[in-house]
Amino acid sequence: MKGDVPLTTHWIEGETFLVEHHATKWSRGSDRTSWPLAELMQQGFAVATAFCGDLEPDHINGFADGIRGAVAACRADTLRSPNAWGAIGAWAWGMSCIVDYLVTEPTIDHAHLMALGHSRLGKAALWAAAQDERFAMVFANESGEGGAALMRRNFGETTADITSTFPHWFCRQYERYAGDATACPVDAHLLLAQIAPRPLYVSSADHDYWSDPTGEFLATHHASAAWQLLGKTGLGASAPPAVGRSIGNEVGYHVRAGEHGLTTEDWQHFIAFAKRHATKGE
Repeated sequence: MKGDVPLTTHWIEGETFLVEHHATKWSRGSDRTSWPLAELMQQGFAVATAFCGDLEPDHINGFADGIRGAVAACRADTLRSPNAWGAIGAWAWGMSCIVDYLVTEPTIDHAHLMALGHSRLGKAALWAAAQDERFAMVFANESGEGGAALMRRNFGETTADITSTFPHWFCRQYERYAGDATACPVDAHLLLAQIAPRPLYVSSADHDYWSDPTGEFLATHHASAAWQLLGKTGLGASAPPAVGRSIGNEVGYHVRAGEHGLTTEDWQHFIAFAKRHATKGE
């Protein structure tokens, strides 16, 4: 029952249905259009989720109330060292903690656990799946800079933009490449390649210019070489598909009409991709 799930007491980004960045009784269910739970369950899927702010509030001082602060208090290293993890690492760690429980639950199909995230949590989903092979499949929706979009395109949200606005999301080393993406030895396609040979699905919106749909497609295209190396088909396309059309094999992609958001259309493509690969036994 919805009343059995307590409202978080942690800081929440935004203003709608909130009072001073904290949940109210009107907050409950306010994002329900992004989560077609009834359809997912009818299709045979179970959904496990958690509020990222309970792992670490999404602001520059959020570490003080989050897992990073708790761990740093017990260790000699500091959160300010160049390679110390950021909030996205904390949220990705939380996703793996959910898996720690799910693998003990007999009613869950452990062979087909899937990571899914939108926007900043699309970045977290990719990072979680890159590190934790118990995720058999991953869906990254409009994850943009620091996620599926190529930083070298320098389009939409740039490395300089994201590290100045959200410096707490990443390790400080990332800031070195603000304004000089070509100096970075890696790019988004190599992050995506870490998922291979497990199925990967990346999605964009044609008017979500800040997330760079073209950069997300190109990273997905170039990452497909990893699947091909491992005997899989990958994306199987070198040009973006028509708006609204899903393409790919072990690597999938679509771009829908509209702006930044997680919509019913996105979920329909995700469900079809997931069911196809679950049926294949991958």
